[in-house]
Amino acid sequence: MIYNYIKVGQWRKPFGTKGHIRLQIEDAFAEQIEDATVLFAQHHGTHVPYFVQRVDTSNGIIVKVEEVDSPEETTLLSGQPCYMREQDLEMDDIVTDDEYAMLIGLTLVDGSPRGEIRAIVDYPQQKMMEVITPSGQLVLVPLASELILNIDETSVEVSLAENFWEIFG
Repeated sequence: MIYNYIKVGQWRKPFGTKGHIRLQIEDAFAEQIEDATVLFAQHHGTHVPYFVQRVDTSNGIIVKVEEVDSPEETTLLSGQPCYMREQDLEMDDIVTDDEYAMLIGLTLVDGSPRGEIRAIVDYPQQKMMEVITPSGQLVLVPLASELILNIDETSVEVSLAENFWEIFG
């Protein structure tokens, strides 16, 4: 079965000595993280499940997952994006201030399908779309109205520089 994965935040630093790890969760998903039973990290282009044993929100968001029992074992997760399966999220309940949030999960098309838009990142000079290519590579694509040709229910069609994908993708 093919799943759509949504980036909900970032795995941060270990907490304590028993394999707990801090999570930085995007505001739009904060309420849903407490009910999560499985979170994902991407390793070698594959989304690997981490089954949640406990979520503590009294001091930020701290998670304990199965088979991670020491601070050293959390290093594989630390600094990595944290994902959930779209089917595990109540997408109708997600509240966001980002006017471009509706692009997340759509396919980016530049002549042909190039990958899935996973996040919109606000850099100081430019908003960028994080696109995961079918090979698992992360590519940043400028989000500029002059580059967008069409948006429909499943895709965002753009017109990028002729050699963009040879250089960046």
